[in-house]
Amino acid sequence: MFFDIILFGLVALGCILVLWGIWLRVTRLRHRSHQERDISLLTYAMDHHDAGVAVLDPHDHRVLYQNKSYQCFAPDITSVLAQVRWDERTHTETVHRVDTRKGDRFLSVSVFPVIDNTGLLRCWVISVRDITQAHTDHLLQMQTRKLEAMAALTGGIAHDFNNIFSIIEGFTRLSQVADHDTQHDYTDRVLNAVFRGADLCRRMMTFSRAEVQTEDVIDCGQVLTDHAEKFIAHTYPYGGRIKLYTDFDMGCAVRLSEDVLFQIVSALLQNAIEAIDDAENATGDIILSVQSVSSSDVPPAVLHAAGFDGGRIVKLSVIDDGAGVAADIAERVFDPFFSTKDSGRGTGLGLSLVYALIKNAGGFVDFVSYAGEGTAVDVYLPESDDVPQSREARSHRNNADSDDLDLSRCRALVVDDEEDIVALTANMLRSYGMDVLEANNGNQALVQYDDCDGDIDVVITDVRMPELNGVQLAELIRSIDPNVNIIFMSGYPVSAQGNGNAVPVTDVCLKKPVDPDGLKDVICSVLQRQDGRQAGRVQYWQ
Repeated sequence: MFFDIILFGLVALGCILVLWGIWLRVTRLRHRSHQERDISLLTYAMDHHDAGVAVLDPHDHRVLYQNKSYQCFAPDITSVLAQVRWDERTHTETVHRVDTRKGDRFLSVSVFPVIDNTGLLRCWVISVRDITQAHTDHLLQMQTRKLEAMAALTGGIAHDFNNIFSIIEGFTRLSQVADHDTQHDYTDRVLNAVFRGADLCRRMMTFSRAEVQTEDVIDCGQVLTDHAEKFIAHTYPYGGRIKLYTDFDMGCAVRLSEDVLFQIVSALLQNAIEAIDDAENATGDIILSVQSVSSSDVPPAVLHAAGFDGGRIVKLSVIDDGAGVAADIAERVFDPFFSTKDSGRGTGLGLSLVYALIKNAGGFVDFVSYAGEGTAVDVYLPESDDVPQSREARSHRNNADSDDLDLSRCRALVVDDEEDIVALTANMLRSYGMDVLEANNGNQALVQYDDCDGDIDVVITDVRMPELNGVQLAELIRSIDPNVNIIFMSGYPVSAQGNGNAVPVTDVCLKKPVDPDGLKDVICSVLQRQDGRQAGRVQYWQ
């Protein structure tokens, strides 16, 4: 009986073991079947994916696996992988341009390191995608956006110039029949309209990267203290909830003209005011500050990006509590023609102009904004060691040379292809008592100069003229008389002159429209120099 029980137990145990073995084998077969199905499904999916995917060896980057799409990239991917940055700490994504017989091809390459639980690199996963069409579409979209913005910009400029010309034409006609007292008021209005037009042209030139260079050293804090309230009156003329709070350090010397500083601050304030108008809960507070800081107080990322090599730095900040923008938009605010405003409300040139001006001055601009919280714009400019001079001091410096010089004994030759410009300039010079010869082109000027046997004290010539331009005329005259005094005039900045119109760096160039008093000061200054030239720089007389 006892042995029967033991035998029965052994038989039962054997049956259980057999059944367990069968179950285990069936489970393994089922699991393998699922794995094979999953692998087959994954392989099918990978082979039909438009992105090329490959698994590479962690050491020598041999291809361990590749889908069909990756094989299509094979002719181009080898050179691309040689440029990839392999970083075990994070994945990288880069865009590469590949030259092919059918044209340029743009590939987006992502590299993913696969790390196991022990921190060991097991393999690399490469994803390659052809983004040529998307890149082309993006360029077309940007081109369309630029054309739309240019259309809006052109319309705005035409509107402003139409107003300016209407003012000039209207008050000029009225002044012809007005009495003496009223006539003086009308001419003042015409002059103000002319100054507005000149300022608009100067802004357009600045945006076109044809900036006017300047050697002025100004005190930012003092200049903004004198004009802070005018900024709001100019940018937000109808009042409202805007409140401007200022904090200016004095003695913040930068190599910049007051006009450029005004353009920078006006554009930043305009941006802040529009952001406040777009925010329902904004208080309307704007903080405008200028500080002199050391390089240690500037974020390292800013120092690196700006290329500052230490020393003192002037920091100009504009802070508002307006609508703000999201991070992805903040990265594009300085792009030309980019605007967050609705169609018809802006062209996207304001902050782009600020960026151009600051970069031209050797500075850097940092833009920080959060949607619904406000914006802070920090402008960093290298502080100058030179002593800043006020506008009055610079004016006195320019006028000093004209006090003791009698121009009635001097003769000038005026050259310009615009007859009215010649007549205007000649009449200015005659009002100083000068004897004036006139020429409407470079060839005629050479004849005039030769007829006088070089008995001309100063030649005043336009830069850009047909046939023989002003620079070529100056070279020919100086080949006859190396010490002749020559003053250039141009409506186009010297830094942007090209096609043989580049003014020598030792000469003086006046910007049009020419101020009568400024012209006299320049003539006296040039005549009192030993050789009529100032070495070291081309200058616009301020």
